[in-house]
Formats: sequence, C-alpha cells, structure tokens
Amino acid sequence: MVALAVGIVLSFIIMSENRKRITLLFKNMDELEKKTASLDNLIMKSSIKKLDFLPESENSVLKTLATGVSDKKESITEYDEINGSIATVYSKLDRYFNYIQKEVHVDDTTGVQNKAAYKNKVKELDEKIADSNYVYSVGFFDINNIKRIYTHYGFEAGERLMFECAKLLQEIWGEKNVYHITGDEFIVIMEGESILQMKDDFAKFEELLIKHNKENAMDNLLSVAKGYSSFIRDRHKDYRMVFIDAKANCDLDKEKYYRNNPSLKTDR
Repeated sequence: MVALAVGIVLSFIIMSENRKRITLLFKNMDELEKKTASLDNLIMKSSIKKLDFLPESENSVLKTLATGVSDKKESITEYDEINGSIATVYSKLDRYFNYIQKEVHVDDTTGVQNKAAYKNKVKELDEKIADSNYVYSVGFFDINNIKRIYTHYGFEAGERLMFECAKLLQEIWGEKNVYHITGDEFIVIMEGESILQMKDDFAKFEELLIKHNKENAMDNLLSVAKGYSSFIRDRHKDYRMVFIDAKANCDLDKEKYYRNNPSLKTDR
C-alpha cells in the first residue's frame, strides 16, 4: 500500500512537471510564431519594389513565402499539437533559408545578380584565364536619360526602367549571366562566347528593345547605351582590361546617342 501510494504521488509530480514543460513549450512556440511573422513583414518590406514591378503571377511567390499552403490537421493530443507547430515553424524557416541563400546574390530592384555575385565572378574569371583556350565576352549597358527621368518623373520611374532593362537582358543572356553593378549600369558575362557571337546577341537585344518600346506604352521609352569586348590573350592581361574595353565601347555608343538627341544632353 505504501509503495502504491508513493507511486501515485510520484506520478502526480511527474505529470505536474510535464504539464509545466508542455506549457513552457507552447509559450516558446507562440514566441517563435511571432518571430516568423516579423520575418514575413521584413521580407515584404524589403521586396516592395519587386512586388510593385512584377505581375501577380510572379510576385505570389513572395507573398506566400512565409505562410505557404495550409495543411494543418486537427490535433488529437497536446503532443500532436506540439509536433504540428514544430513542423509548421520548421517549414517556414526552411523556406526563409532557401530564400535568403538565393537573395544574398540577387539585386533587390532588378532581380538579377548583384555586385557581390559580380565580384565573385570576376575572381573566378581571372583564375580561369590560365587556360590558354579559355574564351569569354563582356557586355556593358548603361540606361540613357536616367537623370532626366529621376528629375521629372521620380526615382520609381527610373527604377522601373532598370527593372525592364534587366528583364530584357535576361531574355537574351539568361538569368545567371546578368549583373546590376551600380546605378543604371549592367554587365553581362558570357563564358565560352566569342566576339562574333556577342555581336549577334547585341543585334538580338536591339531588336528586342525596339519591340519592347513599341508594345509598352510608357511615359519614358527605354534607351540603352551598350558596348562589348571579348577576352584576347595577347591584348588582355585580366578581366579588368576586358571590362575597360567594353565600357569604352558603351561610352562611344552613349555619345552617339546624345549627338543624335542634343536636347537631352543636359539631362543625361
């Protein structure tokens, strides 16, 4: 009888302790849910430009990143509820991790590779030129009239043009090869592509740009100065020299544009 009484008392003590632990666990899970909700808001705020520019079919990924698709089942026991909460939070955190891992090298305004990704690529290229057969090309792009657009239409209008330019560049050269390095300037790096292939790609880009301006009625047409260069071992010691040639050709194209449009030269 004594042993039974002691067993009953111990059972109550253990159940009481478990109850306290479960209550504390629920409290911690609630706090974790609040933290993930804060991350929801942070992601939405930091991605507002993308949400403004992207069509509904594309920005839905951002809008549902944290909440996801509801698959919550009715809990039978407290343990089921705890497991369900843990699974939900883990799923959210997993999506956050994948999102952040991708976004760390993606430019927020344009959706293309950012300056951090560009620096990594430059380092990689300079390491690869030890191979005598290695070939790559660089394209430099600079949006015309951006200062005038900022002044007369606001920064959002300028950023929209940058976003549109990035989309067109990706259509020709692919998502992983386009970099937004600063302001209204973009760089395309194509490994294994010769100067003749780059020339053809630039012609395709010009056609796509004309088509885009015809099909999209906007306050400001998208005008882009551009230039390219390819790595030539006898001429270029490293990536920087290829970049300088590509930018110089872009500058020549920009000067030609303003010669043909003298009224815009003061607003460049």
